[in-house]
Amino acid sequence: MWLGTDGGGVVRYDGKEFKTFTTREGLAHDVVKAIAEDQQGRLWFGTQGGGVSCYKSAQIPHRAFVHLWAGVWAAGC
Repeated sequence: MWLGTDGGGVVRYDGKEFKTFTTREGLAHDVVKAIAEDQQGRLWFGTQGGGVSCYKSAQIPHRAFVHLWAGVWAAGC
């Protein structure tokens, strides 16, 4: 389960523990207004003032997200 926050990033609950993702991990902004999953299983986070972030997973240390900002795709998701 994923939870958007009003300033604390997004929180993932895996049934046992909570993990928080913020701008430190590459989230575009720490205020998350929307969460959606596409047909490929990618998670998208709509942020306030930071654009949209796509969750890549923790495969890349410290940068778990890539961004779409003002129509410009930052490749990788």
